[in-house]
Amino acid sequence: MQNYWVWIELSEESVNRIQRVRSILTEVVPNKFDEERDPHISVLPGIAIPKNNEPCLREIINSTNIRFDSISITGIDLYPKTDPYVISLNVTTDLSHLREELLNEVQVIGGKVHYEPVDPHITLFKTGDDPSTGRLTNRRERSIIDRRIQSLETDSSVITHWKDENITLKMGLY
Repeated sequence: MQNYWVWIELSEESVNRIQRVRSILTEVVPNKFDEERDPHISVLPGIAIPKNNEPCLREIINSTNIRFDSISITGIDLYPKTDPYVISLNVTTDLSHLREELLNEVQVIGGKVHYEPVDPHITLFKTGDDPSTGRLTNRRERSIIDRRIQSLETDSSVITHWKDENITLKMGLY
């Protein structure tokens, strides 16, 4: 079995906007958070398939029609709301049908799911894949981040809400 993940690759314009937001937040994000340098939206964050079926799945991924014209980025968020360990951009796109179709194909070719899909988002910073690696519990640090997010959301020179119409479904090893 070989491990893969499937994601939505964003346009260069979106990547540039994300990098700008992230660079402004970097000044106030505590050191326990790692910067996510590869902006994407996970569709299937972790699957395993038999090695000989990789070309079959890749063909399915390449031929899959993403059933929406664009994705909408709708501002900055912390996850979870209490003691967060992820700072992200919200994405309001329903991926359930796409995921269901791909999961069915994974099952047909003898694969399995390692990581369950999560709500669509674009990670900016996280303390790790496991919440036990650290959370934002310090009230002062949280207040500083909240104020910075609020200022970004109201700053007309920084775009935190937009649509991306140039997206691509991708698959790679993890």
